[in-house]
Amino acid sequence: MSLDTRAGVPQGVPVTAGPVLRPATPADLAHLAVLLHDAWHDAHRDHLPPALLAARGPAYVEGWVRELLPGTVVAERAGALLGLVAVRDDEVHQLMVAAPARGTGVADTLLAAAEDRIAAAGHATAWLTVLAPNDRARRFYARRGWLDRGPEQVAAVVPGSAPALLAVHRYEKSLGRG
Repeated sequence: MSLDTRAGVPQGVPVTAGPVLRPATPADLAHLAVLLHDAWHDAHRDHLPPALLAARGPAYVEGWVRELLPGTVVAERAGALLGLVAVRDDEVHQLMVAAPARGTGVADTLLAAAEDRIAAAGHATAWLTVLAPNDRARRFYARRGWLDRGPEQVAAVVPGSAPALLAVHRYEKSLGRG
């Protein structure tokens, strides 16, 4: 069985079977950095300034993954990482799925795990932000019961220039606690 190293998905492994979820470990760092880099750029390339995309290269993303690791859950099948979800307090900070696993329910499974984790920590509501023009992600969260609470602006640091102001929408979901 060959390994598509960009996505980390072994060729020939069916992506329709449910993934196994587990906490991310330091041993996952290199594969998670590739997965997050590729999925993040794929999801955002049409929506962000080129300088910001360039600033979020492999070295930046590896540091980002290292920072998020304690709150990250991965989905895997046959030892291959298919996706990740990173939670910080009551926020779903990142949810990314490798291209070959998109549309197979991996994102649904990861989001449910994030919601469970946030609820178990005692939070009544979870939140996340989505770039305003990212219609695919916005439809996904709406289908999963997340409510669009409206537009906001966030500043993204771009080394060597002024921060980029990004139009996002804040989504929230009641977790039935509190």
